[in-house]
Amino acid sequence: MRLIGILSFYNESPSWLAACVASMAGVCDQVVAVDGRYALYPDEATVSPPEQVEALVETAAGARLPLTVHRPVEPFYGGEVEKRNLTLKLAAVHAEPMLDWLLVMDADCIIIERSDLLKHDLEHCEQHSASVAVEEHMDPHDPRFPMSIAQDVSLETSWRSPVTLLYRMLPNLAYEGTHYSLAGDVDGQRTWLWGHDSAVQPYDATHDIVVRHRNTERPLFRQEQAAAYYATRERLKVETRP
Repeated sequence: MRLIGILSFYNESPSWLAACVASMAGVCDQVVAVDGRYALYPDEATVSPPEQVEALVETAAGARLPLTVHRPVEPFYGGEVEKRNLTLKLAAVHAEPMLDWLLVMDADCIIIERSDLLKHDLEHCEQHSASVAVEEHMDPHDPRFPMSIAQDVSLETSWRSPVTLLYRMLPNLAYEGTHYSLAGDVDGQRTWLWGHDSAVQPYDATHDIVVRHRNTERPLFRQEQAAAYYATRERLKVETRP
């Protein structure tokens, strides 16, 4: 069994990209990275600056981690669903259906803990998806967080929760409707792995791998760009949950 990491990124800090790929080298046999801007994202460039791709390539080479990088010639007019489905198609070239697994990562994620039993557990579990432990951080002094929440709820500065980021390479694996609604074929039947009311129960791999989500550590201008993108996406109803 092989574990293939898929990474979606656009205009990220080279150090973040290097850290992400370096952490994936400890668990993945190969990484497929897809660059490129969503058409609705408030920016002008189609792809990231060259130094960001260089950071990926050099880090992967230093870790002896096979890496495939795709840079599109135009923005993703189909948004996150189109881009994520492209990562799946590129990963499928290197994966054996029903045997190999995928680890879905974004550039603001980094693996901070892993068990040597991860691949063994995935190979022997009966489920077709698995949840990892995702660690989130919050600065309690950040003025953007409303004080009313802090007054009513005792919040820790960091916490972990299970998120489904591991998927078996099922035939016809694809995101449908939203960037988190994923389905594939099992014995000829369409099976939802995430983002649907009938999604199957994932295998609990939270004891095998912990991913730190660094979204709140982004520069303010990047957070504002993201907020503008999400607002436009919702206003135009680009994504519809199946």
